[in-house]
Amino acid sequence: MLNASPPGNSRRELDTARRLGFVLLPQFSLLTLSAAWEGFRLANSQTGAATYVCQTVGVTGREVRSSNDIIVKTDKEVADDPSFDITFVISSLNSAEFRDQRLEVWLQAQAAKGKLLAPIGSAAVLLARIGLLNGYRCVTHWKHHEQFLERFPRVRLSRGLYCVDRERLTAAGGLSALDLGLSIISRGLGSTLAKQVAEEALLARLRSDNEAQRMDTKIRYEVTEPRLIRALEMMEANLERPLSLTQIASASAVSERQLERLFAKYMKKRPLKVYSEIRLQYARELVKSTTESISRIAAACGFSDGSHLCRQYRAAFGEPPTLTRQKSSESGHSAASEDN
Repeated sequence: MLNASPPGNSRRELDTARRLGFVLLPQFSLLTLSAAWEGFRLANSQTGAATYVCQTVGVTGREVRSSNDIIVKTDKEVADDPSFDITFVISSLNSAEFRDQRLEVWLQAQAAKGKLLAPIGSAAVLLARIGLLNGYRCVTHWKHHEQFLERFPRVRLSRGLYCVDRERLTAAGGLSALDLGLSIISRGLGSTLAKQVAEEALLARLRSDNEAQRMDTKIRYEVTEPRLIRALEMMEANLERPLSLTQIASASAVSERQLERLFAKYMKKRPLKVYSEIRLQYARELVKSTTESISRIAAACGFSDGSHLCRQYRAAFGEPPTLTRQKSSESGHSAASEDN
């Protein structure tokens, strides 16, 4: 179900939206583009008519290289000043910090006209940075949550799969873009058609907007013991200010000794070792996908300072975080340079 919107024309505009533009940022996710696009193609196939007219838009040219090095030739460029009922902005974790003044000016002009804007995944960072999500509810990829909350306090961040708030439509990225598309189809052409599209795409059901982005804890860690699952969820929810073993045990309704035994039995590690690994893995994701300083990443992941993080990081991954960032940056720049 779509989130409720305040009274106004935006709900009607969403109901009748038929011209859809997909702006492809350099290093965009091909999975996200396919998920965002495919529901509308299948809807056209089901109705036997070109109900939805979809076009791709490049930012710096008509050829855009995806994150897996596949080149897509777009129908238009931002410089053409195209007009759509809904403008989707397709990015990836690799392009979270992409900046282009012409694109930003064009998006601001679309917003001023009251057009519907749909940043998907990391593209929410771009729109939040230029003020186009201030006062709106939105979602973004779970890997961006903590940094997003800190950087954009005027944005009302949610943690579901997708969100519709007035003229802003957001999805967390990846397959959730299809969930957003199905909700748009359901609103415009009816839930029966949306279910037919979902079934053709081999989806067992229509997912609601507030469902969790991440795989269930027991599946990710391959554990079924409820008290252990609760402890792991507490660890993941408290990275910046790590909990003590006593606090984790209390929240999991076990003694510290029982908690130690549970981790030893099911994970073959001590609980604080697992906690450290969770925080280090999150730090690694921030190193690779953001430009935040190592000291700020250390603080976000519960380490006393940058030096402390670097020592733990090197021991865990065999290299300092600066080298990880350099490798990630060189990989992205290599692909981007071939686009020019």
